Amino acid sequence: MVDVLTLDHEPEQQDSGDPTPAQFRQEWRELLAALAEHPRRAEIRLVPVFTEYHARRTASWWSDFGVVSGYPGVDAVGFDIYDTGYERYRTVVERNDFALSQARRVGRPLVVPEWGIKRKPTLNNGTAYDPDGTVCAQAMRDNMAHLRAQPDVPFVQWFHRGDCDLAATLTYPDGRTYVRAAEQAVFVDLMS
Repeated sequence: MVDVLTLDHEPEQQDSGDPTPAQFRQEWRELLAALAEHPRRAEIRLVPVFTEYHARRTASWWSDFGVVSGYPGVDAVGFDIYDTGYERYRTVVERNDFALSQARRVGRPLVVPEWGIKRKPTLNNGTAYDPDGTVCAQAMRDNMAHLRAQPDVPFVQWFHRGDCDLAATLTYPDGRTYVRAAEQAVFVDLMS
């Protein structure tokens, strides 16, 4: 059995007690040193986890936080990836290129501990886009096919929370409720 260990998940958001960039880098150096000679080190994967949306938009992200990805002893690079902040579903390249390039920059595998796509029933102007979830379901299929084709992506996990909870009854902007039946079916299919 292998365990994944991270420290200060998504630090670049700087929310509720996140360490400063200098503290984050120091904490990772200390963790790596402490576990370097541990007798069960082979059973632990040390993986810093970042938020793709924030990291992509922050010019200093690499020097502030991302640099720990290249520290000796780090086993993989993690990114939580959502379609937050985009009017339409992103293509597989748009969704994953940044995270893949950062992991490959330091020669490490990419893990995606949180992945989710919120259904987008309408565009910002109110035009119907994906009221029944079929476009989202296809985006889920395409994303997993793309990631499975990558030789350096050993782990992807759907994050069931909020608008990405596939079992929840959610509410459209106009007040109608819906369940994510199309997305649930794809999820079950992807896991088989």
